[in-house]
Amino acid sequence: MVTVGSRADQTPTYTNLNRFVGIGGPYHIADHYIHESNRGVENISPMTPTMGGLSNFDFHSPTVISGSSHTALEEHSLPPFCLFHGADDKTVPVSSSVKLCEALRNAKQRADLRVVEGVAHSDFILHLMDVNSCKHRSLMALVLDLPTQNQHPLE
Repeated sequence: MVTVGSRADQTPTYTNLNRFVGIGGPYHIADHYIHESNRGVENISPMTPTMGGLSNFDFHSPTVISGSSHTALEEHSLPPFCLFHGADDKTVPVSSSVKLCEALRNAKQRADLRVVEGVAHSDFILHLMDVNSCKHRSLMALVLDLPTQNQHPLE
């Protein structure tokens, strides 16, 4: 259950959220746009229209937001972040998750990154959905092994 409220300064607060699990996400939108441009797919990508144009990339980038001096996050005010990224991901570089993990830790938030060998961008989800997949069991074990906020916090 997620409860979203606000303080007087309009900073959102979240309660009853045990953890955030991210899988191969483009957490720094401007970096991802550069990556898409290098691949020649920026014009067919939904990233720019979804974000409302290039000028809004930083506003919607978790890496930028969590690392901003304007974001006054109290220590451990967010749920633990558990980030997974496939080592063979060509769609979203592993550096996206690395940068978010570093920004969260610098903001005194709990964050853990697990780079999974032999997994590309969509493989993680596809293997989790297919119980007959050769990687289903090992990937499911990684997900089920995640600590919750009430267990041992991620550092």
